[in-house]
Amino acid sequence: MITMNTPVPFQTTKPDISALRARYPSLAELLHGKFADKPNVYEFPQGTVVSWELLQGKPKNPTYGRVPPGKYEFPTSHTEEVTVLEGDLEARIGDATCRAGPLQKITAPPNTILRLDVKEGPVHYFCEYR
Repeated sequence: MITMNTPVPFQTTKPDISALRARYPSLAELLHGKFADKPNVYEFPQGTVVSWELLQGKPKNPTYGRVPPGKYEFPTSHTEEVTVLEGDLEARIGDATCRAGPLQKITAPPNTILRLDVKEGPVHYFCEYR
């Protein structure tokens, strides 16, 4: 039984698309379709990164995810446009470094390494692939 004080893990609860549209109205037009039944789970020594694929019938569907504190590296095979929804992170692509907070975007070109440094709390994000 889940009580109000028991947190529900991000990786076991499918996101509610209507709630996300209401919470992030500036992204509402991108938030359509339905989420996959199971998330993508990436285990790292410093934490587990979880992303839910938003099924929209595209060659590469967008994802909604959560990154816990730590340093991570993700190879890109597409252009990846990451919108930070909650939290703050530092991103490095090649020699370029930038910080991003809520509703700020980071764009990583294909065939690069996107390095993320999350110092506090988890970061929630929406990623589009082009």
